[in-house]
Order: sequence, then C-alpha cells, then structure tokens
Amino acid sequence: MSSLDNSLVLGLERLRKASLYMIISMILLVIGTIAVTAFLISVSYFTISISAHGYPFGFSKNLAMSHNMYTPSLALIGSFIVLVIILFAGLILWIIATYVHLIPAFDMFKAYKHEHYSTPAMLLKIGYIGGLIVLIVAIMTVLAAAAAHSMPAVFVGIGLVAIGYILVIIGHIGLIVGLFRLNTDVGETMFLISAILMIIALVLSFIPSVSFAGGILNFIAWILIYIASKSSLGKLGHIT
Repeated sequence: MSSLDNSLVLGLERLRKASLYMIISMILLVIGTIAVTAFLISVSYFTISISAHGYPFGFSKNLAMSHNMYTPSLALIGSFIVLVIILFAGLILWIIATYVHLIPAFDMFKAYKHEHYSTPAMLLKIGYIGGLIVLIVAIMTVLAAAAAHSMPAVFVGIGLVAIGYILVIIGHIGLIVGLFRLNTDVGETMFLISAILMIIALVLSFIPSVSFAGGILNFIAWILIYIASKSSLGKLGHIT
C-alpha cells in the first residue's frame, strides 16, 4: 500500500470512529436534555402546586416538613446528578468525536489528495476550533457582564455568540464539502446521501418549528457516514 493510500485508510478509520462517537454522543445529549428538562419541570410544578394549593390531601404542614417535602430528597438530588452526568458524557464524546477524530481525519485526507481536501480541512479548523474558542469567550463575557450588571458587555457577549455560531456553521459546511469529495474519491454513495441530509438539516435548523427534524436528519447522516466509512475500508482491503 502506498503512503497516499495509507493516508486515505487512516483518514477513513478516524472518520469511522468520529461518526461512532458522534452517534453515541447525540443519543446521550438528547436523552440527557429531555430527562433534565422533564425533571426540572416536574420539580417546579410540584413546588408551584404546593405554593398555590397547599399540601397534598392527608398532609399537614408538620407532616409535610417531616417528610422533607420542602427540600429535595437525596434520591432527587442523586437522580439529577445522574442526568447531568449523562449530559456531560454526551458533551465529552462530542468533543472527542470532533477534535480527536473528525478534524485529524480530514488532515489525513488532505495528505491523500491535497487539492480535494485542503479547503474542507481548513473550514473544519476555522469553524470547529475557532468557533469553540469564540463561544467560550462569549460565555465568559456574558457571565462577567451579568455579574457586573453591564448591559453593553452583555450585548458584546451576545454578538460573540452569534459569531461563534456562524463559525460553527462554516465548519459544518467544510464537513459537507468533504463528504461530497469522499463520495467522488471512494465511490461510496452513502457519503453523498449523508452530505445531502446534512444540507437539509442545516436549512431546517433555521426554522424553529422543524429544527427537531433537522436534528433527526443529522443523526441519520452520521449513521450513514459510519456505514460508508466501514464499507470504504472494506473496499480498500482494510477489514475493521
């Protein structure tokens, strides 16, 4: 196997791992987000219900306090911690997928065919690395501004969030372009389909009423990327 073919194989291996971690990450993030939201809503509803209507039937104030109804029980706190850990695990897996595998994958594709992958590799770095840095700065700015009660600084932070989001979109476009070019180079149609699904998902993300459908299409796209990467490795004689 030539060094160029080896770069392609290594890139596909990285892409396969990136897609696998991304799939697991998206599942954990969705489960964690829904569960934490439901938990907070139920606790808030229970608290508001007591404040508005008094204690449940059969409970006096003393009995309610003896059962710790005013304060979260250890079980509730434990449940909330578990849900937060699920969210955190999903976030960590997303970081691993993006920065440990996805971006290096396109660096390897760039080594395989510079003219095809230099632009996608550059857009990925600008979008995902630059975007992450800007978003972190934006969050820190907003928090500091809120603590200092400085509205101008809050608006600066919000502006930085918008810039960070635009950069992330640029990175996503780089990924889509790279998938189109992988389809051309390895002849795997599922790369093409996944790129099209990601374009549709990106458009839907700007429409609040159907943005959830965009998330589903993104999830399907990553499954197809995993299958396409594994299939492409098989075509190259590299069984995984």
